[in-house]
Amino acid sequence: DLDRVDAIGAPVLLHPFVSDFGRFKEWPAHRWVELARSLSGQGLPVWISGAPEDRHAVATMVEATGNCAVAAPVTSSLKHLAGLLGCCRAVVAADTGVLHLAAIRGVPSIGLYGPKDPAVYAPRDRWTRVVRSAVPCSPCTLRRCDHSFCMAAISVNEVEASLRELLDAEATPH
Repeated sequence: DLDRVDAIGAPVLLHPFVSDFGRFKEWPAHRWVELARSLSGQGLPVWISGAPEDRHAVATMVEATGNCAVAAPVTSSLKHLAGLLGCCRAVVAADTGVLHLAAIRGVPSIGLYGPKDPAVYAPRDRWTRVVRSAVPCSPCTLRRCDHSFCMAAISVNEVEASLRELLDAEATPH
């Protein structure tokens, strides 16, 4: 229910999930939980989103945050998803369609990149930022990876600092 936005203010949307095909692009779940807790502690409302089939995983993650975050309203179409994203203060996601749609909508967005090259795949707008690790095997050409060091090496502090910089930049008149 998007009416909640008026009551709580524009949320930061965290989108932790990727397609089954791209699981090696996921940031570890405990990092999303830590980020949600930290942002909430700074007074920012936090939503966690996923595809309809991720609803149980979203609920588990919301619970793990100690309810510092809430489940984002479920969307049933690309149009509804675009509307949801347009209500957000910012979006943090891995290299997913949600990240790209948020960037197209002009929503401040942080993309987490490990295995894929952000020079090729990341949105490039003044309201977008990329956070990636500096592990030697990233970017790579693999379609599967048994360790995903590149995603695990991205710290919550890096993501949070990038988000804070982006929100501060967006608050400054252009």
